[in-house]
Amino acid sequence: MMPWRRILYFIGLGIGLALFARQTWLGYQTWQKQAYIFVQPYYLVAALGCYVVGYIVQISAWIMIMRYLNAPLTFTQAWQGYLLAFLPRYIPGVVWGYLSRNEWLAQKCGIGYAASSVASLLEVTTLLLTAFSIAAIYWVALPFRLLVASVCGLLLVLNWWLVPSLVHRLGKEHWQVQPNRTQFFSLFLIGNGLYFFFWGLQGATILLVNLALGIPHPIMLITGIFSASLAWSIGFLVLFVPAGLGIRETTLATLLNRYGAVPLGQANNLAIFSRLLLIGAELCLVILILPIQIKRWRRTS
Repeated sequence: MMPWRRILYFIGLGIGLALFARQTWLGYQTWQKQAYIFVQPYYLVAALGCYVVGYIVQISAWIMIMRYLNAPLTFTQAWQGYLLAFLPRYIPGVVWGYLSRNEWLAQKCGIGYAASSVASLLEVTTLLLTAFSIAAIYWVALPFRLLVASVCGLLLVLNWWLVPSLVHRLGKEHWQVQPNRTQFFSLFLIGNGLYFFFWGLQGATILLVNLALGIPHPIMLITGIFSASLAWSIGFLVLFVPAGLGIRETTLATLLNRYGAVPLGQANNLAIFSRLLLIGAELCLVILILPIQIKRWRRTS
């Protein structure tokens, strides 16, 4: 009998690929109809660079979380753990990448499962809260934005302060994690600031891809940031689809169509190119780190 996780894997993969194929087909039809679309490679290179920098920023933010939980990592260790050990996140179910990374941290860095698991939880909640904070500030009317921003800031502070404490209380002796409270505000400000910068880079990439495709509908940066962060969050929360494949692209195209006035077919093109560039950025970074990892494997063997 086939395990239920394997069944969910094939279901999620099939749904994601079907949605991605649909987006590709719609984008191809638009490409055929709109003769004025012209790819400008230098904007695509700039967009790829933004995604590469985005990964580096995301890894740096994760380092801040690990330091806050008194499990410091060097950038080289974090680089390997995030890019290589975290690759199983493409399996539907979200948790596989985190489990793989936890195992790597235990085996290679001597960091216990409690600290790495709490770090993963804090990483997820911070990513989602910063993304939803951007969405909330974007949606509300101008007179209420300061109030909403203040509430979002308070939620982010409570997130970093309470999550380790709640996990410690619920898990008791199995979840002995001692956060670095003395450096809380400095690590909190740097860590959360890096995540907001990360979303800014994702939004800037949308604008660059828009320029690269020659779409005659300029997008405001704040709209790009809002659309990219919310699309990522929705894709992440759909647990049975690997890496939000198809879900993220559909959501991004819909948001750009509704809030950026980009025609749906062209928005599909934009979303597909963004996914391909994101995969390309990760591939570039993995290729950079693989020789170092292979040398270490040979040394240990």
